[in-house]
Amino acid sequence: MIFLIAFFSIVSGVSLAYNFSIFILLLYLGLILISIYFLKKKTLVFLLVFFISYAFIFIVKSFFNSKDISSLFLVIKSEENYILVSNIASIYYLKAYQNNYEIGDIIYIAGQIKELGFSHFQEGFDFKTYLNSFSCFYQIDEDILQLKFSNFIKIKSFEEFLLEGYSSSSKQMISSLLFKESMKDFSSSLYVSNISYLVSVSGIHIYFLTSLISKLLEGKIKDFYIDILIVSLEFIILILSMFSISIFRIFLMNLVNLIFKKKGIYLDYIKRFSLVGIICLLFRPLYVINIGFMYSFIIPLIFYFARSLLSKRSKYKKVKTSLLFFSLVFPLNMYANYGFNLLSFLFSLVLAPIFTFLFVIDFFIVFKDISRPFLEIVNSGFYNILTYLIELNVFIVSGKISQYFLFVYYLIYLTIIYLKNLNFDKLYKKLVILSIFLNLVCFLPDIRNYYEVHFIDVGQGDSTLIRYKRYNILIDTGGSNYNDLAKECLIPYFNKLKISKLDLVLITHDDFDHIGSLDMLKQNFPIDRIELNGLNQPIYFTDFKIEDLNKYKDSNKDSNYNSSVFSFSIRFTSFLIMGDASKQVEELLIEDSPKLNVDVIKLGHHGSSTSSSYNFLESINPKLAIISCGYNNIYNHPSKQTLDSLNKLNIPYFRTDLQGSLVYKC
Repeated sequence: MIFLIAFFSIVSGVSLAYNFSIFILLLYLGLILISIYFLKKKTLVFLLVFFISYAFIFIVKSFFNSKDISSLFLVIKSEENYILVSNIASIYYLKAYQNNYEIGDIIYIAGQIKELGFSHFQEGFDFKTYLNSFSCFYQIDEDILQLKFSNFIKIKSFEEFLLEGYSSSSKQMISSLLFKESMKDFSSSLYVSNISYLVSVSGIHIYFLTSLISKLLEGKIKDFYIDILIVSLEFIILILSMFSISIFRIFLMNLVNLIFKKKGIYLDYIKRFSLVGIICLLFRPLYVINIGFMYSFIIPLIFYFARSLLSKRSKYKKVKTSLLFFSLVFPLNMYANYGFNLLSFLFSLVLAPIFTFLFVIDFFIVFKDISRPFLEIVNSGFYNILTYLIELNVFIVSGKISQYFLFVYYLIYLTIIYLKNLNFDKLYKKLVILSIFLNLVCFLPDIRNYYEVHFIDVGQGDSTLIRYKRYNILIDTGGSNYNDLAKECLIPYFNKLKISKLDLVLITHDDFDHIGSLDMLKQNFPIDRIELNGLNQPIYFTDFKIEDLNKYKDSNKDSNYNSSVFSFSIRFTSFLIMGDASKQVEELLIEDSPKLNVDVIKLGHHGSSTSSSYNFLESINPKLAIISCGYNNIYNHPSKQTLDSLNKLNIPYFRTDLQGSLVYKC
């Protein structure tokens, strides 16, 4: 109990220091009450642990030095396009395209420290938060970069050597299973990627491999030597995975067990698990903000207690165990993906053992030419199966669920376990029905009326969602050469909002950053009506009207001159979506409508100097301006001239490159 409460004290302190939340604070206060009941005066120790954890992260997060830096750094993480380096005082991000650095290399860097900043879009991978989970809050723009010491353990070179001669599909499979955290190549299929990630962070594949070795060697050599062999093998896997935190946890669990067993001290599972959790958080404290922390620590801990729900002689025990585990991770999948795949339980039964099996046999890759034909057939074959399964993604939408829902669900889950152990079967069954009901409620259709406008962060582009009552209208779709914004941004965002279809899609003009994602959106999401060339007359949805104010279109002019300018009002708030309309169009608008006033304007051409003239902004007198543009974009949008005009006219503004998606509620 002492180790467990200390572990959760660190978790609470780190979480609150990173992002203060009343929810987390209430959880910790509950933990304190439990510790007072069980541990009395020892509770003061855990309060101290909490405040030390909080202060440490607060200091690390707050530290910032904008001056030049020159120092020796240790490489602690190395990926294809970047490295993380540490000089003991702090951890920094460094761009290193197609780098050959290995973990353990020592390099000399001279440059300037800056705050982290990356291009982003709504629902895209949050790379900044991911780096924060390594306690990395700053980057270095280097002037000098010199290798001073090269680590003799070359994991990257070793990986390339082993994968030589394999097809691209087999390389992806083997590399994902042996050398990476999860199967990112299958990210287009939410559940297939989730199963691979779950297998990776839960360590099912490692447990299977070590159990297999134990059974094969049982009775042939002493148990102590079997334990040493297993710990040694896990250490090798840890190095191959480039010190994955989930494998580090498994390695530590067995190492701690081996050390205490040698001393004749017995530590039960909870004590070992809590002690290892504390060590892992000392090694990487901000791992608590990563979803992998839930799968690696919290879920296994709850599952350990949940096993009491199954009798030892239960029929179909493996299926029931899978169902029990599935019920445990089900809300987390909804929380992360805003929905549920109807085939997910079947996938979990089939895919998890296959991933585990592949992980084991792929170790035969060390035999190079001897094992290559067999491993090529198996891995490429399974790759093709996964590609097919992606098409079977029968997804139903739950919308965004809150942390409070997760808290209530897992509180009921733990209560069910407690009541089952006390043989309170009637109450236990009622709570099981309640937990099922809670999950089903999430899938009920949303019949509420909405009055809001969403300025969606699509990077360097434009996309605006209008929600009026139960109608949903999208203006522009954005477009990217590097990402499928329809599948990776817009559709997940609609799922998050529990939007089942779009009633109308309007396109201001045919520039790629406004229309580029339309084709994929049409193929993958229901749309009732699409208007590509503006509107000749207003469109009505009951009492809602949207019209195109640009009546000056000319086929001899460029696309920006011909960009639609959409005007509409929601309740008492008027909006103007300028597309990429030029200053010429703006002048014509105020000439024809000198009394045109707007409450909220989305500035033309992403805040470029070709739009948003001072006279136009002064004439329409908006209360708020929105600028949609990409972070550090090559066009330098928004322009200094536009920002100066806004500041001189005292017009407040928000930018999607800095604030992300923006929601205006009327």
